[in-house]
Amino acid sequence: MSGTPVRVEDDAWNRVVELTDGAASVCYQCGTCTATCPWGVFDDEPLSVRSIMRRAQIGVDGEGEADELYKCLTCRACEAACPRGVDIVDAFLGLREGAFEEDRAPGRLENALWSVYEDDNPWERPASDRDAWLDEVPDDVDVQVGGEAEVLYYVGCSPSYDPALQEVPVAIVTLLDAAGVDFTVLGGEEMCCGDVVKQTGEPDFFAEIADVNGGMFAETGAETIITSSPHCMETFDADYGLDAEVRHYSEFLLELVESGDLEVGEIDGSVTYHDPCYLSRGDGIVAEPRLLLDATGVETREMAESGMDTLCCGGGGGNMWVESDLDERFADRRADQAAATEADELVTACPYCIQNLEDGVKKIGADMPVRDLATVLLDAYRANGGT
Repeated sequence: MSGTPVRVEDDAWNRVVELTDGAASVCYQCGTCTATCPWGVFDDEPLSVRSIMRRAQIGVDGEGEADELYKCLTCRACEAACPRGVDIVDAFLGLREGAFEEDRAPGRLENALWSVYEDDNPWERPASDRDAWLDEVPDDVDVQVGGEAEVLYYVGCSPSYDPALQEVPVAIVTLLDAAGVDFTVLGGEEMCCGDVVKQTGEPDFFAEIADVNGGMFAETGAETIITSSPHCMETFDADYGLDAEVRHYSEFLLELVESGDLEVGEIDGSVTYHDPCYLSRGDGIVAEPRLLLDATGVETREMAESGMDTLCCGGGGGNMWVESDLDERFADRRADQAAATEADELVTACPYCIQNLEDGVKKIGADMPVRDLATVLLDAYRANGGT
């Protein structure tokens, strides 16, 4: 028998249990998590989820563990396969809090955090530019900015600041207005949801963001909050403690189509739909986007990995702000799968996925536009005579 015994301190063990809320305690070390982690396909040194969970169980704080913790995509592939139903992502996020407290967190997310602190967004853009997307809304579309309404549409940082994504909120408000929905947006007052702050492991700052946002949301009196991003939706729903119902726009718009409040026509073409991890595995929203596509009349062609078995685009867990040094990235592999369907377009329903998949499509040289689902639905609405 060789090796140096590891001494487990009671205080350290108690702290880890507190940070992870005991999530690791039911893990029985079968290794399914490590075997299903997508990093195993892309890296010579796959992420050893099992060993990190074991450390969490026994309260051992590994000095070299921080980089592994932040490598996690929080895509929940491990959770979907876990035979014990362990909340693995929650355990990882708790351990990140510990790493952040002890100044062991990698510095690669620092710029994003400072940008949220100074300008209320992680993209290092002026807060004054947040409502620039409103300039693209057609004149005949009525968008209420501020005030009370039944529905609050939270746009999010990426669609607000990325010119290539600003068509997404434009499409959503156009469709909401067409369906007669009583809704409001926060415009320039909107702030980051705090997802990247939570992912980094900075709970105090995240609590401040949640408190300010929660107060603004309450002032609108909205009973329903809809989001562009699955990441914002999960953050609000799981961590804010809101009285309002939080929904992704795909669920909300499907109900409007099925009730007849939003009438769409048929458009030609074929698409392949990429399931965002947070939308599919995180919230079980798999059928709704496809039903919306069916309503538009387009042909949907499935990729090799779809639904709950979707392949992550590579942007979760704060990795949107980390430059990859892999020869083949997750988005490249996904773009290859999309191109194999020979569909006309690649459609998804998450801003991070769009940004990553656009890069992937360009890298592999595929002639395939990447679009958000809402813009496809807007085309179908206009095909029915809408403006």
